[in-house]
Amino acid sequence: MAVLCFILGLIPAGIGFVLNWAVRKVNLAGSFWASLVFLLIWGILSYLLGSKCKNTKTVVLGLNAVAIIGVIYVALQEYVLHYSVLGGRVSSFFNYFFMPGNPLSFMFLSNMHRFHYVVLVLIDLVLMVIVSIVGASYGKVKHN
Repeated sequence: MAVLCFILGLIPAGIGFVLNWAVRKVNLAGSFWASLVFLLIWGILSYLLGSKCKNTKTVVLGLNAVAIIGVIYVALQEYVLHYSVLGGRVSSFFNYFFMPGNPLSFMFLSNMHRFHYVVLVLIDLVLMVIVSIVGASYGKVKHN
């Protein structure tokens, strides 16, 4: 079940790729509603997996493992190396991965004059983890 959670944890990259296309074609510039829909989908997915898994920790860690790796990669890239060590494809993947949550995360950073991309990505991760904890816990309680 942990492998299934990890594989389903790659969904935000696909959603981000579609959002990137939509931004370019339809001029859908950073839609707040897209972030809310993404978090709703993330919560429903966590709910469904939480009802099937033995514990909530498996769902939360499995779904958010790629996001945790992404935050570590972005922090390493920005603060230590100052360039993309694995090339543009990996950096593009993580940019697509965090794109669905960015408009909502920008709301938390809107009054800051200067911030780092790592802070934005970290807020995305925190939102995803909170939603997955709530969804998985509710699914566990509802189906037990």
